[in-house]
Amino acid sequence: MNKQRKACLFLIIICIQYLFMGVNVVNAAYSENLESEQPDATQSINNGISHSSPYFFPTNQSTPLMTEEYVEAQSEESLKLANYDYSNEYVLTINLDKYVLTKGETLTINLALSYNLNPTAGEIIKLEIYRGFYRDFRWYDLSYSDPLVPIYSTDLTTNENGHASLSFSSTSETGIYTVYAYIEECKSYKEFTVGDVGIFYKGPMYFKSDHEYAAAVHIVDTSDFTGIPYSTFNYSISYYKYSLSSWFTLKTDQVQTDDLGYAIFNTEIPPEMNDYYALKLTLRTSDGEAEYETFLYRSWDCYYYALWGGQEETNQDKKQYVVTTDKTIYSPGDTIHLRVLVLEYSFMNETKRASKNNLIPLTIYNPDDLAIYWTSLMTDEYGIITYDLPLDEDCELGSYGWV
Repeated sequence: MNKQRKACLFLIIICIQYLFMGVNVVNAAYSENLESEQPDATQSINNGISHSSPYFFPTNQSTPLMTEEYVEAQSEESLKLANYDYSNEYVLTINLDKYVLTKGETLTINLALSYNLNPTAGEIIKLEIYRGFYRDFRWYDLSYSDPLVPIYSTDLTTNENGHASLSFSSTSETGIYTVYAYIEECKSYKEFTVGDVGIFYKGPMYFKSDHEYAAAVHIVDTSDFTGIPYSTFNYSISYYKYSLSSWFTLKTDQVQTDDLGYAIFNTEIPPEMNDYYALKLTLRTSDGEAEYETFLYRSWDCYYYALWGGQEETNQDKKQYVVTTDKTIYSPGDTIHLRVLVLEYSFMNETKRASKNNLIPLTIYNPDDLAIYWTSLMTDEYGIITYDLPLDEDCELGSYGWV
């Protein structure tokens, strides 16, 4: 009996030890798995790529793209992100009731301030008005200090809707004026012109080296805003030379408006301007009565990764094809009626336009992915090409494709 008890006790001890050994093994294995799954804090998530493209646009702190906490600043994986300010979610907008005034006319300035798309109430906005074109900084020249001093300054407090307004009537001198409004987190600018003659300009805010820059201009009489026929104006594009801390004229020319006061000017931006982040465009009537000035910024088309597939692909023109057919399924002997709308992207206007009167190559592939026919077709005035492909009675069955 004692032997049986001892044997039974011995078996119980062995079972307990075996059980403890099994738990330890499981824990060890589980611990090893946890350690192997822990990401290295010195590496970025997803092997250094936090998005399907290396060029991405975090919008605010709640975006799912904000997974780049381990990405080193100025790294190759974070070309755009390295210079992005996440905390700046304020938006300050300046609206003027008019942008061209006659002498002594009163201007109404409306401000709107929001934070994360919500109105910001009770915020103090500093407002300054300068005689001339003014900017308080140049990111490409940190030592720059604009010598202009404001002709008017005040503080405005936003109401419950985040709005504030002001009337300004010190407009006895002709020329261009700049309204500058700012809080600690953000700033905004807006220009207006005083005079008997006004310049209205419509053109891209971006330039691209080795490409044409074009813009439209309307010269008007500010008393009734009718166009001034056959008036002349000068345009000039300047670049900033860092070594001399001064602006130098790159292009200049004189243009005459038509009988309605309209004109379009165009000029080539030379390849060497790719080294400059900003150019300055100045428009001035020949009699000096009106002037307009603005900055042109180097095109950021390399960041349109969704359209181009990365920076390397942006060096050549791109087209988009919208393909339609009369049916989706065909039988042997049918005729495929193919229609293609060809669009080409415009870097300068950040838009798409019909590719008119352009020769487009077309290649037809059979289900084995072999080219069975190829040709070139001309788009019409609407950017459309049409083509009819008859199928043989004994054609191969499957999915056909075209490029």
